[in-house]
Amino acid sequence: TGDRLINKGEFIDSLYIVLSGQLAVCTNNDECIAKLETGEIVGEMSFLESRPPSVSVIVTRPTTVYQISRKTID
Repeated sequence: TGDRLINKGEFIDSLYIVLSGQLAVCTNNDECIAKLETGEIVGEMSFLESRPPSVSVIVTRPTTVYQISRKTID
């Protein structure tokens, strides 16, 4: 817990699917505005639009994610 899967402003080269656990979507001042749980896709907007994310995604419970790289999708 506490690790960052996505950092605001840093480009990502993968999509993530939450297999178990919980993530929090947080703003600049680490105010959490949403929770992501099993089955949800993480980072899709930034990935598809090739722009840096406007929020950070932080692990709030032990979590397992499936990572799909841009190379695999291409």
